[in-house]
Amino acid sequence: MISSVKGDGNDKAGCASASLALVSALTGISQAGEAMQGVCGADASRLYQNREVPTGSSSLPLALAAFLPITAVLSFMVGRRTRARPQQGTEPDAEALILE
Repeated sequence: MISSVKGDGNDKAGCASASLALVSALTGISQAGEAMQGVCGADASRLYQNREVPTGSSSLPLALAAFLPITAVLSFMVGRRTRARPQQGTEPDAEALILE
């Protein structure tokens, strides 16, 4: 193949080809889903009818949700403190050495 096109036209064509292949694959998946819907035909109310949902209450999600803002504030405070502290044992930059 002789490429007489200058620039990045071939790279863009490859990207467009991959994008079109993705769209084609997603179209095939959607068509398969529509075909399954026509064959299965279960209505939404029946899908969850036989499913038992545990009704026990747990305080763990509530505790985790309450602990999240505390963690955010503490991490912010620690980050500010470590950023403000000068770092010890670092070597000077090459630019600083040149300017001296």
